[in-house]
Amino acid sequence: MKVLLAIVMFALLFLAACAPSVVTGDIKPDAIIPVTIEENGISAEVSEILIANFHEGANVDVIYRITNNSVDEIVPSIYLNLKVDPDKYEKAVGYEIAASYVGKWVTIPAEHNIKQGKTRDFVVSCAMPKDPGKTPKTMAFRTGVAGNTGGQYQTSIETWWLIKLR
Repeated sequence: MKVLLAIVMFALLFLAACAPSVVTGDIKPDAIIPVTIEENGISAEVSEILIANFHEGANVDVIYRITNNSVDEIVPSIYLNLKVDPDKYEKAVGYEIAASYVGKWVTIPAEHNIKQGKTRDFVVSCAMPKDPGKTPKTMAFRTGVAGNTGGQYQTSIETWWLIKLR
């Protein structure tokens, strides 16, 4: 049994060493951000996404996994916020505000209903074109989720995207 385990471990290490070493970020593609929406609020376990080594032609997908814990069906909205001030967020100090053209790089998913007690995944993508032109070495923006529970107050939560280019 130990010999078999050793062979399997060696094979996995060998395959990992032979795999291409292209890295588009410090997060794995299809990183998941759990979001819970309730009658009186919204919460998420992730406040920022750090993407290092971003480059021309690279793409990063992030999944907002939204759970509806309210009593009714909801239609959450996912949105892009480029009007941010990185100097007001400790971990983003020194990053530049993402230019308006970055809005064309970010794909926001369409709205869909989520029944009470159910969960649905929404993919947000950031893809730098092959020829982006003059781009700063660092940039920051936020994406957010609005609860849209139908209540008097609509809550939302945002996630910082902190991007460093190669």
